[in-house]
Amino acid sequence: MASGNWSFPCSPRNPAKVREELRVLRSLIPHWRARDMVWSPRSGVQLEFGRRLRASGELPSAGPADASGKRDGLRFQRQAAHVSDENLRWTARARWGTYRFFGFVLTDRDGFAALTPAGERFLDSRRPGDVLLRQLLKWQY
Repeated sequence: MASGNWSFPCSPRNPAKVREELRVLRSLIPHWRARDMVWSPRSGVQLEFGRRLRASGELPSAGPADASGKRDGLRFQRQAAHVSDENLRWTARARWGTYRFFGFVLTDRDGFAALTPAGERFLDSRRPGDVLLRQLLKWQY
């Protein structure tokens, strides 16, 4: 048996949020590149991503429709009325760590945030559960 510590990310706590939050991230990436903003606390991208995540929390999920055409209705609830900028940056970094763990994002050689091919597949797939399962099967220590 392997020894040592290991961890599994649990933020966000609802796996359905990973896909929705990656959509938010994907929408921001081209704007950051155009403004030459790398993934760094000093560049402002983490705060911008945290704020956008916060704003997206009030919207119903745009997730896939079921056979009847009805959306899943997933809502992201806010935990507090006010969150500091530092906490929003931390949230962005925590989410980034989860996405990186699953192999959905990376920072390219120039330091820009980018989706991996697996991240793109996860967002564009009709069967995102299969993509997530495949990524989990790749995870090993």
